Amino acid sequence: MSEQHVVRWYIPGRVIYIGWANTVTIQELGAVSDQVGALMDEATSPIIILNDARLVRHHPQHPLQVRHTMAFLDHPNMGFLTSVTGNAVMRFLATVVPQM
Repeated sequence: MSEQHVVRWYIPGRVIYIGWANTVTIQELGAVSDQVGALMDEATSPIIILNDARLVRHHPQHPLQVRHTMAFLDHPNMGFLTSVTGNAVMRFLATVVPQM
């Protein structure tokens, strides 16, 4: 956990909450991916991820770079990901990246 992000169980063993703020870097995406993967390792069924990016001001722009950094998307316990943001580019990335 840092001032820039929060990763925690929203509903233990079922739903993971990721909250972002301010500037998100590729390095931070990697750290969050590791944290999410560790939580997913604890689960026994597919996980739902709530991605709250309403407070993000700056973020990586390259979809392939973002996708390669977010290894948890390939985790066997990955259920689905839903994102909340008011930023059009973030909405685009949240739609496209998981499908890559």
